[in-house]
Amino acid sequence: MEKIISSNSVHKADKDAQHVLINLKGEWSVKRSGAVKVSRTFPSKADAIRYARNLGKRLHTIVFIHDESGNVQKVENFEKKE
Repeated sequence: MEKIISSNSVHKADKDAQHVLINLKGEWSVKRSGAVKVSRTFPSKADAIRYARNLGKRLHTIVFIHDESGNVQKVENFEKKE
């Protein structure tokens, strides 16, 4: 189930948001919003999520975890609280 976050949070971190996506080879990639190339590719979804969460924590941004169909499965917010 998708976690709902406020539209202000999405807008603020949208350019740095990280996405965990499956590629055509069946591998899992982490890609920044708006990027042409992926940051890194992993053989398992769990490894890609772990990497994306670390980026999210370090960059204080949002991580979108997609399912095999490309739909958002989960949203994790690592933005700093004001």
